[in-house]
Amino acid sequence: SRTVVAMAGEPEEVWLDHTLQVQTEYTKQLTFERGAELYLCYTEGPDTQHWFVTDKQLTIDFHLLTGTGHVVVAHAYQESDFIISEQFQCDAEVLRRVNEVQGATNYSLALRNSEHVARYIYSGAWISYQMRRGGSLRAKFEKKMTKEVQDMINTKPKELEEKEIVSEEPLYPNIKSDYIQFRSYPALLWNGGRDSYNIVILGPTGSGKSSLINLLFNQTVAKAAPTAASVTRTVNYIEGTYVGSKELKHRLEVDDNVKGIPEYPISDPHKDFPQFPTKLCGDG
Repeated sequence: SRTVVAMAGEPEEVWLDHTLQVQTEYTKQLTFERGAELYLCYTEGPDTQHWFVTDKQLTIDFHLLTGTGHVVVAHAYQESDFIISEQFQCDAEVLRRVNEVQGATNYSLALRNSEHVARYIYSGAWISYQMRRGGSLRAKFEKKMTKEVQDMINTKPKELEEKEIVSEEPLYPNIKSDYIQFRSYPALLWNGGRDSYNIVILGPTGSGKSSLINLLFNQTVAKAAPTAASVTRTVNYIEGTYVGSKELKHRLEVDDNVKGIPEYPISDPHKDFPQFPTKLCGDG
């Protein structure tokens, strides 16, 4: 049967230990066939949604095992009333992400829930829309969370953190001003950041979007290669502060073979960016 999670308080130590705690005895489970059609699905519970990925033969989710607790495992598909959010194909990247989370045991309704796992398998983004600002789960937990814990919301567990920076050395050491100083890789954009400038880099595969971003930061912050093949395969957000005559905060979104969805999706560029594409950023 589907996992049903009752709303309950979570001790702070569960939040502070932001890891998957993969147990090897669950990592050699069945998995999807490469090329299979997969479905990102959820069921509605009284207090929360339960998310899973299935090919209608197997289901992978944060499953409640008797005597063990929640574990990310593959188990036999069961017919039930559920909502299909997305349909996608199982490729090498999807299988890699399945292998990364399979056997995870450190369940947290706030930081590592079934939606986090299912969306990670789908897109590589560790996001639960129930835990975004204004989300149903966040409202239940936020007042009990310290600032440190709030900063962990919708960020990847330690095992999944990507070390994107290839080199911390500046590309051009003589440049001391008029560049963006790297700060972080946020998991998604949020409404509280709308006072910053959002620079969207768009272009066909292999056109040099990542190389342009590295030039803006004067540092290798995005993977790039001299090839016509795609290097960046998901939506990436790179955050920094402008170093120059004014302290302006900038964010970049790399859009290439997009599967992930921002917290406030951009449905109409001319509405969200009134001067797009002639002006992507300003000076004040």
